[in-house]
Amino acid sequence: MEDTLLEVRHLKTSFLREDGTELRAVDDMSYTVHRGECVAIIGESGSGKSVSALSILRLIAYPPGLIKAGEILFKGRDLMKLSNEEMEEIRGKEISMIFQEPSTALNPVLTIGDQITESILIHGRVKDENLTEEEKKKYGSMNEKERAYALAEDLLAKVDIPNPDVRVKDYPFEFSGGMQQRAMIAMAMACNPDLLIADEPTTALDVTVQAQVLEQLNQLRREYDTALIIITHNLGIVARYADTVKIVYGGKIVEEGDVYQIFEHPHHPYTIGLIQAVPRLDLPRDHGLHTIPGEPPDMSKIPSNCCAFAARCPYAEPECSRKRPPLVKVDEGHFCACLHMDKAQEEAKEVLSDG
Repeated sequence: MEDTLLEVRHLKTSFLREDGTELRAVDDMSYTVHRGECVAIIGESGSGKSVSALSILRLIAYPPGLIKAGEILFKGRDLMKLSNEEMEEIRGKEISMIFQEPSTALNPVLTIGDQITESILIHGRVKDENLTEEEKKKYGSMNEKERAYALAEDLLAKVDIPNPDVRVKDYPFEFSGGMQQRAMIAMAMACNPDLLIADEPTTALDVTVQAQVLEQLNQLRREYDTALIIITHNLGIVARYADTVKIVYGGKIVEEGDVYQIFEHPHHPYTIGLIQAVPRLDLPRDHGLHTIPGEPPDMSKIPSNCCAFAARCPYAEPECSRKRPPLVKVDEGHFCACLHMDKAQEEAKEVLSDG
């Protein structure tokens, strides 16, 4: 498709443990992101969500990590074949990432303004040829460093940081957690990237601040026509902001589709379990909370030719431990990897309708 921005094909990323065992963090993952689209990647901690995003930017440190196989096509170029220097040109300029825990992602000894302007200056964002006509009128008489700081102030204002002309000189410890996250968004959007990856962007923030941060992300996405990948385990975020959803378990995508398909017609037992686990206000207090039994698998011990969810699945049969289910089409744009998806989906209709 002409509007295809990113294609991840059969990505495999592993980590070698000290005992010599291999942990398959991402195990044959494929998906597509289109321009302006919001894609949500959902899964439990340890499912491979963040590692898949870091693999896109080639930020997997070797050793112990290694991208073992796959293609990562961005605007038709395979990022796996680019040199480190070419990747440095892309990071921050064309693909940006908001990392988990802004308090650790921000440099404590540099001001917020210094950290935002670093990317602006490195990638030439405020050079004459890269300014819009409006920016030329606003910043034209300034030198590049002055332009970068003026742009940093404007970015902080866009993400609702009060008194941006003053706060741009503050250090990270002088910002609250919510303000640090907004500063990270401003930094990520500094060069108008085509793709923004937000890894658990609302972790450790209170509910009202979460809503503000997500609204700002969504507004900036629409304003700049930026594609957005949100990595999360919060289904509420997904329901409100995502266009398409990828459910990840054991380093693999086990179900994918648009928001309506995933929430109204889930097929995979893991997807069904996640939806059931969301607290519902329309049920009596004594209904209790649903949980998925068991624990996420140790991918260094699970054979690659089986269903990683089999040990926790209520529909598992002996064949599930011997055969890896392929990702097959169940509807237009809707895919699922389960040998017993029909049975699970039929029973889910009743369970999800009445709780």
